[in-house]
Amino acid sequence: MMLEVALQAPPSPDYMPSPEEPEQAPPSPDYVPGPEHADDE
Repeated sequence: MMLEVALQAPPSPDYMPSPEEPEQAPPSPDYVPGPEHADDE
Protein backbone atom coordinates (compact mmCIF):
# COMPACT_ATOMS: atom_id res chain seq x y z
CA MET A 1 0.00 0.00 0.00
CA MET A 2 2.87 2.34 0.78
CA LEU A 3 4.10 2.15 -2.81
CA GLU A 4 0.66 2.95 -4.22
CA VAL A 5 0.33 6.04 -2.04
CA ALA A 6 3.80 7.25 -3.04
CA LEU A 7 2.90 7.01 -6.73
CA GLN A 8 -0.43 8.78 -6.26
CA ALA A 9 1.05 11.59 -4.16
CA PRO A 10 4.80 12.21 -4.61
CA PRO A 11 6.55 13.96 -1.66
CA SER A 12 7.94 16.71 -3.89
CA PRO A 13 8.18 17.98 -7.52
CA ASP A 14 11.75 16.66 -7.58
CA TYR A 15 10.42 13.17 -6.82
CA MET A 16 11.45 10.69 -9.50
CA PRO A 17 8.57 10.40 -12.02
CA SER A 18 7.04 7.00 -12.75
CA PRO A 19 8.45 5.02 -15.71
CA GLU A 20 5.07 5.49 -17.40
CA GLU A 21 5.70 9.19 -18.12
CA PRO A 22 9.31 10.20 -17.33
CA GLU A 23 9.55 12.67 -20.23
CA GLN A 24 6.72 14.80 -18.81
CA ALA A 25 8.84 15.73 -15.79
CA PRO A 26 12.48 16.35 -16.81
CA PRO A 27 14.98 17.24 -14.02
CA SER A 28 15.71 20.60 -15.65
CA PRO A 29 14.94 22.78 -18.73
CA ASP A 30 18.42 21.98 -20.06
CA TYR A 31 17.70 18.25 -19.76
CA VAL A 32 18.72 16.37 -22.93
CA PRO A 33 16.36 13.60 -24.12
CA GLY A 34 19.36 11.61 -25.37
CA PRO A 35 21.24 10.80 -28.59
CA GLU A 36 18.26 8.69 -29.69
CA HIS A 37 16.12 11.82 -30.03
CA ALA A 38 18.92 13.86 -31.64
CA ASP A 39 17.66 12.72 -35.05
CA ASP A 40 15.39 15.79 -35.12
CA GLU A 41 18.44 17.91 -35.90
